[in-house]
Amino acid sequence: MKAPARLLVLLAVAVSSCSSAASWPTDEVRELEKANSFELYSLEPLADPDTYEQDYDPNGPGERLYGWRILGKTTVSDELTRRELVDALKEGMNKGEPLKCFRPRHALRRTNNGKPVDLLICFECSQVALYRDGKQVGSYKSVARSVQSTFDEALTKAGVPLAKKKQHP
Repeated sequence: MKAPARLLVLLAVAVSSCSSAASWPTDEVRELEKANSFELYSLEPLADPDTYEQDYDPNGPGERLYGWRILGKTTVSDELTRRELVDALKEGMNKGEPLKCFRPRHALRRTNNGKPVDLLICFECSQVALYRDGKQVGSYKSVARSVQSTFDEALTKAGVPLAKKKQHP
């Protein structure tokens, strides 16, 4: 193989290695582990209203987080609950089958020097979006759907409503 061709092959391998290594925001997860508290959000996935119960408007009025309607939120300061959520997230990292949709029902927010750092999580399509100070800085695939129940339980325990489930024909 000629030198320029070998260089291209090495470059391609290096790029693919970097891509797979950056498949999850592990630094953000470590920061969540260190936080004394963070916020857990329940979001409306803003899907097609025709797929939901009659007289239900998922796009209705309310506070938004990056365009997604906030159904409620809770501050997670209890160490056991924080650990359960972070452990579930770590357990689910790089284990999902990503789909093309992105309809997050959950978000985690911590602050860093007074600025928000948010992970919006779509367990339906196994994807996570990372926002820092209001700007999306990353998109990650592969979070296991199985860990959604841990998030739902924490929200339900705190009295925060969950998004309505789609009705399937």
